[in-house]
Amino acid sequence: MRNMFSLPLNFITYADDTTLLANIHYTNPCNINQELQNVSTWFSTNKLSLNASKTKAITFHTPHRNITPPILNINNQPIENTNETNFLGITIDKHLNFKPHINKIATKLSRISGILNKLKHFVPHFTLKTIYQSLFIPHLTYGIMAWSKSPHSSQIVKIQKKEVRIITNSKYNAHTDPLFHKLKILKMEDLRKLFELKFFYKWKNGDLPYYFHDFLDPGRDENRLLVPIHRHQFFKSGLRYTITKTVNSTPDNILRISSTHSLKALSERVKTHYINNCSTDCILYNC
Repeated sequence: MRNMFSLPLNFITYADDTTLLANIHYTNPCNINQELQNVSTWFSTNKLSLNASKTKAITFHTPHRNITPPILNINNQPIENTNETNFLGITIDKHLNFKPHINKIATKLSRISGILNKLKHFVPHFTLKTIYQSLFIPHLTYGIMAWSKSPHSSQIVKIQKKEVRIITNSKYNAHTDPLFHKLKILKMEDLRKLFELKFFYKWKNGDLPYYFHDFLDPGRDENRLLVPIHRHQFFKSGLRYTITKTVNSTPDNILRISSTHSLKALSERVKTHYINNCSTDCILYNC
């Protein structure tokens, strides 16, 4: 495996899946094809098989750029170019706006919403909340730090609001802030911030894999981060920026816990903070 990593491509390996990354701005397709052949040779040498027919290629770029995907092949077998692909349960698209993934989540969550809507006539609200926590939350939180800053995530917000109205048997247009507070349920945005603060805790305490060591930039205050320098708005939807903004906007009394308490204690304090921020008498439009 060490010999394969010495090739001039970036590798991401998980179980029996291998992902290769190359910057086509600096690497022409001929070089990529040569490296793919080297990878194939390495597989053969180590008595492993590489199925070219199951191999996919995706070219990432911003929406305003029109880039022709390179023609790639392995052992003279063409590699299919695709606009989206599944990576560890997350659908990644060529623009990295996560619209296909969010659409899939929305479909699953809408089905769960339909189930709860039928059950509300037969079971108490605490049972509905348990079902919500068991079925809804896993889909909502999986990879939430990656996709929830997408502008397309607003449909997930609407579905979650519908869920809390169903659980509390409220009107279809009832203000949801008081309902989130009553049920002690975090809104999607607050769930994302919770996961980002847990990530910060692990980063600060050295509990993440080594390749995250320089992922964030520490500030002068041990509980603050430097905002990464960036040139494009596109960067603001990335993890480095969103985690930094969340950490820097979190009260000091919560961040200090990251140095003295357990991850569980931090999580409980963060949850309490965001739940208490929900207004109990909301007059905001479309809350």
